[in-house]
Amino acid sequence: LNPPTANAGSDQTICQNGTATLNGSIGGGATNGTWSTAGDGSFSPSNTVLNADYTPGPLDILAGSVVLTLTTDAPLNCTPATSNTTISISANPPSPGAISGPATLCNPNNLVITYSIAPVAGATSYTWSVPGATIILFGQGTTSISVRWPFSAIHAGVVGNICVTANNSNSCGSSNPSCLGISVQLA
Repeated sequence: LNPPTANAGSDQTICQNGTATLNGSIGGGATNGTWSTAGDGSFSPSNTVLNADYTPGPLDILAGSVVLTLTTDAPLNCTPATSNTTISISANPPSPGAISGPATLCNPNNLVITYSIAPVAGATSYTWSVPGATIILFGQGTTSISVRWPFSAIHAGVVGNICVTANNSNSCGSSNPSCLGISVQLA
């Protein structure tokens, strides 16, 4: 007379290092619900809490999504209700490859030097960082930057890393950096 109902909630997209907050609901004759996964993630605090958090496992991340199922109990002579939700998992972009450009420069006064990388699959922008006194003239956000140093910095010497990370537009973060050690001296 009072069949159970289940609603697993809306599909979600999360970052690979994030968690999905579930918002399941049950009704009718159902008195409890249990979450199950088609993947290898985990539920917190447990799979019997309707608003549990789901942390994707390595296989979920590799697959790029996972289907979660909410199943109710059932009163006598009724069939349990089920409902599914899909959690899509966005990955961080891979790290950029090696940076091309000179590592050692002797008196590059008034010279514009270019450093670049090959494009990274899935990246929509790039963030470059440079040692102190290095001036990025243009290219921040792209696969190539052009830099120069004021004479005072060349005279004092500049030693450090030029690094770049790949970013994606889904706000999941950045890759690990790729770096090139540089040394800029007078002679």
